[in-house]
Amino acid sequence: MNREINIRTAAIIYSEEKSSEDLQHIKSKVIESVFIENSNSEIELEEIDEVINQYAKLKFTDTEITEIIESDKFSFVTRVDEGKNQHYVSLKPSRYTELVQLSENLLISKWISDFISTEYKGDLTPSDLEESLTKFIYELLNKNINAFTKILKTNLKVEEINVDPDKFTLTERKAINAFLNWDNNHKNKALFGLIAYSVEYSLIANNIVNASQLINCVSNKPFYLTPILFLELLG
Repeated sequence: MNREINIRTAAIIYSEEKSSEDLQHIKSKVIESVFIENSNSEIELEEIDEVINQYAKLKFTDTEITEIIESDKFSFVTRVDEGKNQHYVSLKPSRYTELVQLSENLLISKWISDFISTEYKGDLTPSDLEESLTKFIYELLNKNINAFTKILKTNLKVEEINVDPDKFTLTERKAINAFLNWDNNHKNKALFGLIAYSVEYSLIANNIVNASQLINCVSNKPFYLTPILFLELLG
C-alpha cells in the first residue's frame, strides 16, 4: 500500500454505520470517495477504473464498477449522452452533500490542527505531524504483511508487532506520542478509521474475497488500540 493513506477515503468509509461488511460495499465507498475528491464532476463510466487506480492505487474491473453503480441507486446517478453513446456517472447531489458533511469529523487532519492549536508545544507543522502519523500507521500495519491479522488478536502482545523507532526523529516521536496520548474521542475515532481502512485496503488490493468475518471484526471493533499500546509500539 502507498504510504500516503487516503485520509478522505477512510473518513468516507467510516462516516456512517455500515449496512454490509463485504468487499463489494467497501468498493462502493471507494468509488464514492473519488467523486468527493473531484467535487462530484461527472466521469465516463469506462474511465472510472483509471481514476480509481490513479487516485487510490487500486484496480477495479469495468464489470464490478458497472455492477456496483447499477445496483446502488441510492448513491449514483447515470447520464447517457446518446450522440456520443457514452455513460457518465456522478453522485446524487444529496448523497454528495451528505458524505461531505458526515466525513468532516473523521478527517484526522482536523484533529491534528485542533491538537496543534490547543495542545501541542513542539516544533512540527500540521503537515509534518500528519506525515509522521501516516508514516507511523504505515509502518505499523503495512510493512509487515501479517500485521493486520495480528492486530485483531484479543491477546495481542506488543512484541508481535514492532515499529522501528529509528525511522522517526526524536521530535517526531515526541509529537506522535503526545498526539496519541491526547484524550479526545473524536481523534481516536478518526485514527481508528485510518487503521481499519488500512486493513480493508489490504484486503481489496490482494483481492481477498472471503474475508467478511475479518472485515466485520475490524469495522465494528471498538477503539481497543489505546494510546498506551501505540506508545509502547513506537518506543
